Amino acid sequence: MKRINTLLITTVFSFMSIAHAGFIPPDLLDTELNDKSTYAALYVNLGAGSTLGGNMQGFAPITTGVNSVVGGNVTAGTAVTSGAGSSIGGYIQAGTTAITGVGASVGGSIFSGTTAGTGANSIVGGDIEAGGLYTAGSGALVSGNVNDQLALVPGYIAPAVINQKGQLDIVQATLDQLGVTEGSTNLDITFGLVNETLLAGVYDSLNYLTIRAGKTLTLDGLGVDGDFLFNIHNYLDFAAGSKVELINFTDNSKVVWNVIGDAVGSSGYMQAAADVSIRGFIFAHGYVNTGDRTTLNGVGNSCGGAFSVNDYVLFGADNIVGGLGCDTDVRVPEPGTAILLFGLAGLLFFRYRKQS
Repeated sequence: MKRINTLLITTVFSFMSIAHAGFIPPDLLDTELNDKSTYAALYVNLGAGSTLGGNMQGFAPITTGVNSVVGGNVTAGTAVTSGAGSSIGGYIQAGTTAITGVGASVGGSIFSGTTAGTGANSIVGGDIEAGGLYTAGSGALVSGNVNDQLALVPGYIAPAVINQKGQLDIVQATLDQLGVTEGSTNLDITFGLVNETLLAGVYDSLNYLTIRAGKTLTLDGLGVDGDFLFNIHNYLDFAAGSKVELINFTDNSKVVWNVIGDAVGSSGYMQAAADVSIRGFIFAHGYVNTGDRTTLNGVGNSCGGAFSVNDYVLFGADNIVGGLGCDTDVRVPEPGTAILLFGLAGLLFFRYRKQS
């Protein structure tokens, strides 16, 4: 073989390796969800003293606890209730009632389908638009305009949230299929009994996946862009004090936990005990439930977060989900680069075959 042919075939594999590195689809979520860090088909509950950096959406009620902080917007199909001393950096949109606690603050506006109320000494940085009556506590301040009882106006349409089950079912199936197209490594049910280290790729847990108490799962990016995908067919469990740590990572890498729940008798839930540290983004067929002092962060400036396709999301007290000001968009870079690389690889491989 000529030296030029050796160079060409080496370049082919180099290009294909780069293109393969980011295998999670760039259009995984549509515009309704790609700016969210939390979604639930039922309710969302953010525990007392917890901080969530991104936007929240629930098809049913959303409750934020006492002294909790949400960096973005809160959108609920029914009621939104924020606890005393809580802070929401963006707006509130509620299909029914919107209530803020004593001393609570909302950076943007409040839109409610029925009644709205702000607690004593609370602050709203924008407007209030309510389908029903607005009630202000003593010392409550609204920077913008107040327009209530809008339901009496002909043509009024209350805020609404679309159930995202159809989209998320497709997302979970797409991620599961990557185990076939990309090739996957099976994880035995004994995985996580000791400290573990994995490299980028697709990992398939035919049953449950548990990281035991006090154990650490280290994800090593080897200093290049690469995705980690975990397809879990029963449930995902992080025991007390367990950790997921990233080393040698680039900001364009992704970590996704896809809890499919298609094993017999499984609801596909994810749960974490107290003092757990998790990295990445969780798609769960069932509920998501975290203990006190759990942290769930993304990669680089990404928020990370959790979606429940059919159930609730419950974050315990003093949780940290993403950092304030984090990027809620979970998509990877535009596909043009990968397509170009595959095209170049194919052209080089064709030229090599002709010269051999």
